[in-house]
Amino acid sequence: MHTPDILVLCGDSVFFEECKTEDELKRTQSEGSTKFILENGIWRCPAGEEYSARYKIGYKVFSSKEIDWTLLRNIDFLWHFFRSEEHKVSKQVEEYIVGIVEKKPGIRLDELLRITRNRS
Repeated sequence: MHTPDILVLCGDSVFFEECKTEDELKRTQSEGSTKFILENGIWRCPAGEEYSARYKIGYKVFSSKEIDWTLLRNIDFLWHFFRSEEHKVSKQVEEYIVGIVEKKPGIRLDELLRITRNRS
C-alpha cells in the first residue's frame, strides 16, 4: 500500500504519478522487490497500475533520470525575473509581444528583441 505522489489531469487522460530517484528505483529492484520494475527502459509499478486500472486511471513512475537538468537549472536561474515586480511590463507591451509570438511560434529571442526595438 502506498499513496502516489500526484494525480495528473491532462486533457482527456487521468493518471497517478509516482516520483522516485533513479537510485531509489534501482536499490528497490536490487533488494528483490517487485514493487517497481524496469521494462524496456521504462520504470513501472505493476501493483499500482493494476489497482488504478480498476478506476480507469493510468499509473506512471517518473524517474529522476527523465529530468532535463539543464532546463531545470535555467528555470531556477530565471525564476527571480518571473517573480520580480521590477521586470513587469505594461499590459499593452505584453499584448504586443504575445501577438508577435502567436503569429510566429518558435521565434528566436534575438529576432523578437529586434522587432520590439524597431517599434520604439
